[in-house]
Amino acid sequence: MTELPRSPGAEHPTPRGRRAPARSSRDDSAHGVGSRTDLPIPLGLALYGAGAAILISFVVLLLFWRTPKLGGAESGRPLPAAVQRVVDSPGARTALQVLSLATAALVTVVAFAGPGETSRNLAPGCCT
Repeated sequence: MTELPRSPGAEHPTPRGRRAPARSSRDDSAHGVGSRTDLPIPLGLALYGAGAAILISFVVLLLFWRTPKLGGAESGRPLPAAVQRVVDSPGARTALQVLSLATAALVTVVAFAGPGETSRNLAPGCCT
């Protein structure tokens, strides 16, 4: 097959002689869309599809993964006794619970009372 001259943005030949569009120089071209506003289907349909994919994957796991396959109680390495005592202590658990609750409360408050611009707001996807 002879090489055809190419210009920027021109199509280039594929192995079977068909033509494919020239590749984009944008970083997000490999994913097909730049943002959720560029979706080729309505956002609601995309969200229902994503939810269905997650639901189906969990149903498949529930039906076909009846026994543990990633190792038993002997797998992995045990933590040193001192570290295990600290991590399993009621104080550490309470501290992590309080930190998690405070973080969730902060993100919720910022979502409702924070700046209206998405780029300046801490809460992801709060202002769309």
